Amino acid sequence: MEWIIAIVALILGSVAGFFVCKIMTNREIGSIEQLAAKIREEAQKDAATIRKEAAIEAKDQIYQEKTKVEQELKERRSELSAIEKKLDRREENLDKRVLEVDARSGIPTRMPRNWKSGRRIWTKKTPN
Repeated sequence: MEWIIAIVALILGSVAGFFVCKIMTNREIGSIEQLAAKIREEAQKDAATIRKEAAIEAKDQIYQEKTKVEQELKERRSELSAIEKKLDRREENLDKRVLEVDARSGIPTRMPRNWKSGRRIWTKKTPN
């Protein structure tokens, strides 16, 4: 009879131990799941912050590049304007020289271009 009581006690102890172990494991799993959820939320917040920072940096870089390109364009336009003025002065000087040569030679005088039509106007200049 003692053997039967010992076997029953062993079985009841094993069942009780199994349930206690299962309860403790479930608690640990719940705790780990909560920790995992918390870590996941923090990671999502960090990812959102990183995305926002990257977007801001990209916009800043685009703005800097745009400003740089606009400055280069302004400089090129300025250079082009200076070249155009220089060409205009040279053309005026050439027109004056042509008038002087024509006046000395007595041939019909070529006047500067009529800028509206793009044609030269011919006139005869009388010698003084």
